[in-house]
Amino acid sequence: MAVTSTTSPIIMTMQSDCRKFLYMLYMLFAFFIWLFHIPIFRILASGMKVFVKNNIGDKHHKENIESRQQ
Repeated sequence: MAVTSTTSPIIMTMQSDCRKFLYMLYMLFAFFIWLFHIPIFRILASGMKVFVKNNIGDKHHKENIESRQQ
């Protein structure tokens, strides 16, 4: 009984520290996302625009070449 009574507070403090550490990591992660969300969304949006432009542009380009050849 003496061993369990001495080790249980250590385990409890370890668990609380681990929770605090994970919570701090989560808050830092959320903070960085909040800080950089505008550039991230801009990069994603510009990437999507380029992707859509390339796909639609290629289709129109091919159609134009085919209509000119006829």
